[in-house]
Amino acid sequence: MSVKSWWPLHSTWESGGENYGHWTEWNEHLYQKRLKEIQEGAQPLPAHKWRDRLRGPKEARQVKKSVSTFSQDFLHSHQQL
Repeated sequence: MSVKSWWPLHSTWESGGENYGHWTEWNEHLYQKRLKEIQEGAQPLPAHKWRDRLRGPKEARQVKKSVSTFSQDFLHSHQQL
């Protein structure tokens, strides 16, 4: 059995890295994009497809992780100033 949904399930949204505690411009972009897909005939998606969409491409995740690591290192090294 597979659960499919028009929009990501709450659990997928929470684990997908898009829940910032408020609606963002990027969230609105994703919403409008999906709404257009549905209007053009898209079907509900299984949870693993939603997870992949919310996580984004591997390259983007790697860049995000690198920026986060660099930022933390920078702040720690300048904490004493």
